[in-house]
Amino acid sequence: MSTPEQTPAPPSFDIVRVDPHGRAVLAGRAPPDSQVVVASNGQAIATAHADVEGQWVAVPSRPLDAGGQELTLTTHGAGGFSIQSASPLIVVVPDPATDAPTGAARPSQPAAATAFALVTPPGEMPRLLQAPGAQPRNDGKLGLDIVDYDEHGAIRFAGAAPPRSSVQVYIDQHPVGLATADPHGRWTLLPSDTVAAGEHRLRVDQLAANGGTTARVELPFKREVITASDAVPGRVVVQPRQNLWRIARHAYGHGTRYTVIYQANREQIRDANLIYPGQVFTIPPASPSQTGPN
Repeated sequence: MSTPEQTPAPPSFDIVRVDPHGRAVLAGRAPPDSQVVVASNGQAIATAHADVEGQWVAVPSRPLDAGGQELTLTTHGAGGFSIQSASPLIVVVPDPATDAPTGAARPSQPAAATAFALVTPPGEMPRLLQAPGAQPRNDGKLGLDIVDYDEHGAIRFAGAAPPRSSVQVYIDQHPVGLATADPHGRWTLLPSDTVAAGEHRLRVDQLAANGGTTARVELPFKREVITASDAVPGRVVVQPRQNLWRIARHAYGHGTRYTVIYQANREQIRDANLIYPGQVFTIPPASPSQTGPN
């Protein structure tokens, strides 16, 4: 008796490198020996071939445009199948006109900010592939990139560390879990503890083989209790598993208007290196060109 063929896994983004000028290198996984198409806001910008192990690398022929955009993947196999990834990549490339330092810049002066890239799986925790800042976040150093929680106080963390190193996470000096960085230097943790509403202190320690601490990151964190009264015109409170792309789609009808909200809330988004519920963002009024179907 013949058995039904297993549906190939959808393609995915694993590595993203975008410089301040929008030049990008993208890599990930797809069904072996398949063709991968990368699209930006629905328009194909690069193609790649997945090797026998399912790994692919794509370099768009032209730099990504400044502002926010959604990159998607579609893979086409020899057997005639076509599968689209359910986890889009949200990329924000800095605008040289707004990110340039004040005053006359010398030609040799480095760019003020890099792009950042965030994978947004439906119903799951976002995964940061490139964080904002002067250098890409995957630099082998300890870091806490994402804090997410739900309405019940269940909390989740994601960050970077040297590959295969051990990471201990604390909330208010109380240890809540131990994680191990993968071969790419990424770690995640879903503690069994819940976090109460209010202000807290997060601490992440990188552990040596003897149990000592070799690096440490400490950050303040506030878990908000979100009520209906928080949803007022011109303001939005970030909800669990929400991202700016979806907020822009709701506010303006276009996910590509992500950059409008980004620019209006630069102090919260650019330097915090945290994407978490409870943040309050300003939503600028929509101009006539910002409304309409997505």
